[in-house]
Amino acid sequence: RVLAATIEAPRPLPAFNQAAMDGYAVRLSGETGVPLVLPLSGRTRAGDKPDLLTPGTAHRVMTGAPLPDGADTVVMQEHATCRGDHVQFGLDVEAGCHIRRVGEDVAKGTAILRPGRVIGWTEVALLSALGIATVSVARPLQVAVLATGSELRNAGEP
Repeated sequence: RVLAATIEAPRPLPAFNQAAMDGYAVRLSGETGVPLVLPLSGRTRAGDKPDLLTPGTAHRVMTGAPLPDGADTVVMQEHATCRGDHVQFGLDVEAGCHIRRVGEDVAKGTAILRPGRVIGWTEVALLSALGIATVSVARPLQVAVLATGSELRNAGEP
């Protein structure tokens, strides 16, 4: 099937700020000291509801998890050392790193698919990610060629 109408994104994708990798959500602005040692305040996985980051703490996050409110950075787990209920890392981490921001992939209202586009599995995945369950489609145009006349020759004939 082919798409019959333009499809616009009904919401941004991602719909919320999310962790781009496994690690620790923190608020780096205003933090000083190397290495930085912060108590752990919780854990959020992909599919969980977002939490609130308690100031001066770190929050364990998994890839795709909603970023806790108040966090501005995700420190990769490979750059952190967890000891009991505290996590330690250096300040060589840049604020704002490892976060997929709201609308980073697709902004709300963006035309994501246009008429005439063949609907395959990638299009279905995109539509599903945006919560679009139905679209208007048309059958592909079928064309037949009928040739008549004595001037026609078979392939290979002069």
